[in-house]
Amino acid sequence: MARNNLKAFDIIKEAFTIFAKNTNFIIFTSLISLPLFCFSLYFEASLQEFLLQNSSILLQAKDHETPEFHQLVDENSDFIVQYYYSYPESYGKSWSLPLDIVRKLSNDSLHKLLQLSFLYLVPFHLLELLTVLVIVDLASKIYREDKSLTFNNIFDIKTDGTRLWGILVTYGYVVFFSTCTLLGFLTLLITYSDIIRYFPYEYSDLFYYYMPFRSLDFDVFFHLVYGANFLLLLGIYLGWSAIWNLGLVISVLKGTYGAKALGSSAYLSLRSVQSGMILMLVFSIWGVGLRFPCLVYGCYKNWIWTVAQISLFCFGNALKWVSFVVYFDDCIKRIFGKKVDVEEG
Repeated sequence: MARNNLKAFDIIKEAFTIFAKNTNFIIFTSLISLPLFCFSLYFEASLQEFLLQNSSILLQAKDHETPEFHQLVDENSDFIVQYYYSYPESYGKSWSLPLDIVRKLSNDSLHKLLQLSFLYLVPFHLLELLTVLVIVDLASKIYREDKSLTFNNIFDIKTDGTRLWGILVTYGYVVFFSTCTLLGFLTLLITYSDIIRYFPYEYSDLFYYYMPFRSLDFDVFFHLVYGANFLLLLGIYLGWSAIWNLGLVISVLKGTYGAKALGSSAYLSLRSVQSGMILMLVFSIWGVGLRFPCLVYGCYKNWIWTVAQISLFCFGNALKWVSFVVYFDDCIKRIFGKKVDVEEG
């Protein structure tokens, strides 16, 4: 296969080829992923148990509905007038729903939530960074030099303090931006959902008025608008995530760190934004698809299912970073190949 201008699924195919043709790489990847695998067993089981035990609180938005009315019918008017008699205390204040959920958690559940947040933000990401450092370095040697990996190659990885600190700084940027962006988008969607849902209502001291297109027509309109905005924010998040991950690969391979690495990543991915978004979409679906059945059926109660889930998760994580090595190489060829063509023209 020609390695110029690869599509997203061609990139994933190249990543699979790196695994398939290098038994030593599979062994090294498994060994370096072992700490992350063991930690993920504990973290994932704890997370699933927490979510299932507190599902009634986390899903309390179902109770966040419209108020009840006594209806005064006037078929000839442009408005339907309803006398208001029941008004839920939280009605119209769902922008504070995340804070309300936290307040309703018991002390034990709140302590568990804080513990899980710390475990995810610190130990989990540090162990993932260890796997990224080794996998990206080794995968680059295999892909660019097109040769099999030997046992001595694993000792060729540069581990000087300056390089490790620079990679850690870049990874800190990636974790900070991805976490804040995801939380911000979720909050924006929740707030937007409530604004749109209650938009037709107008309140006075005695009456609630609502437009006749409420009910089915408005529900369809609401879901279309909400869905369009969700897809827009999802596309933005996937595009940014591709840039952040590519920036981390640049830090590992090129020695450019922090904001410079992310800036270089944004420049290199200009001509292959779609491929980066599709890559992130594929691996995001992989992660969510593995977690969703376990959240529904409670896989944490059966260690066999949890081990199977985490094994597939670690494989998907390794495949993602190998794919981004291939994606990085393809971005370089697109950018500098184009410059060469212009100069020659």
